[in-house]
Amino acid sequence: MSLYTFFRVSKPSAEKIEDGRVAETYKSLRNRTFWGATAAYSLFYLCRLSMGVVKKPLIDDGLFSAAELGIVASAFYFVYAIGKFINGFIADRCSRRKLLAGGLVLSAAINFAIAFSPKLDGMFNLLDAEGKATMGLVYLIGSLWVVNGYIHGMGYPPCASLMAHWFRPSELATKQSIWNASHSIGAGIVIALCGWLLSKFGMSAWNLCFAIPAAIALIGAIVVFLTLRDTPSSVGLPE
Repeated sequence: MSLYTFFRVSKPSAEKIEDGRVAETYKSLRNRTFWGATAAYSLFYLCRLSMGVVKKPLIDDGLFSAAELGIVASAFYFVYAIGKFINGFIADRCSRRKLLAGGLVLSAAINFAIAFSPKLDGMFNLLDAEGKATMGLVYLIGSLWVVNGYIHGMGYPPCASLMAHWFRPSELATKQSIWNASHSIGAGIVIALCGWLLSKFGMSAWNLCFAIPAAIALIGAIVVFLTLRDTPSSVGLPE
């Protein structure tokens, strides 16, 4: 199976839902789509805001200076904007649930890579004799985080497209207004989680603030892939 075949838009199902079950099935899948998209976008924030929470430990450990973190953060959001633009076109031409789940998997992978990057010192000389970061580690983590910016552009477009297919125009704005709470939900969770991890294990455990949210996002990606559906017609429902 090619990558194109895997990600292409789901075709209308040949098996149609019986008339007596259409309303019930619609209600169930619409609720699943709404809450699934809300949860999925919240999980993107778990893999986005961890860098902001661990700024002080990263500076104290000598991994980054404040100026370097500022440059990385600026580059992240610049690439993120480009990613949203490009993935808006892609989301209209491929499977939304697979794009959404794939984005979560890739962002989780980036966060895992950052969490364990100091462990690669033996291979790439990322730490000096005192255990402080070399410029190699700075460039590695910075580059990974900028790539993460593009990947986060894979979050909003499929969510918006999913809801546009599953909800009528007369109710779409209301649903999207509620969905927008996902930003605050994700931000609140990652700040509370990382705050607890740092207070429990110390500031030197900053890598857990990347690894634990990544693990949660990975589980969420599996749930998204298994439970969401691209369009009503893909499951035998009328559009």
